[in-house]
Amino acid sequence: MKKYLITLVSVVMLSSTAAYAGQWGVGVSGSIAAIAADGQESETGNTGTENSVRSSTASNNAIIASIFAEYTADSGMTLGIDYIPGSADVSSKSVSRTDVTADAGETTQDDGDRTAQAEVDNHMTIYAEIPLHNGLFLKGGYVEMDVTGTESSTITTTSSYGTTTADGYLYGLGYRDAFGENGFYKVEATHTAFDSITINSSGDHSITADLDVTQAKFSVGYNF
Repeated sequence: MKKYLITLVSVVMLSSTAAYAGQWGVGVSGSIAAIAADGQESETGNTGTENSVRSSTASNNAIIASIFAEYTADSGMTLGIDYIPGSADVSSKSVSRTDVTADAGETTQDDGDRTAQAEVDNHMTIYAEIPLHNGLFLKGGYVEMDVTGTESSTITTTSSYGTTTADGYLYGLGYRDAFGENGFYKVEATHTAFDSITINSSGDHSITADLDVTQAKFSVGYNF
């Protein structure tokens, strides 16, 4: 999906370049992001009386930097790609719990403490900005990123989680203005709602979660 959308945007940009005397722009962005998630962990191999499904919520505020490239037509319509090279934790602190002695019906004993965390990285957004009035614009886009689950434990039956891809859709409102001969800046507020994701462990654990990200963002760029 990501490769298809990148190809589609590139074709649209090249077509716009041929038809209109628009301009390309590149720049950097900084944002404060509020990350929120809620989900469930299930143990498919649990046959005892211990609850096999656990629910939890997590949140974190992160300062994020990104780079972007975009094309703006004479009409003011902008198409672009934004990439965040770093990573961020989903929770401001690791989520911990203590398991009691396993029931007789379980095949393994899992006494001890478990500590879990999730990390997001490789965050890419393909976006469109539609001008409204006097620099104001509506923004919409498709977002894709990787989510990796991690777990540490004091017991021998710990599980290791892999990485999955989360897809979502972004919408928001912004303001754009120029400075100097070729400079411009943007201020925007956006919200991204991701589709539900499932991460399976190397053992018998599975995590299903919903993730949302709200950002306040400032960008500065150069047109050429």
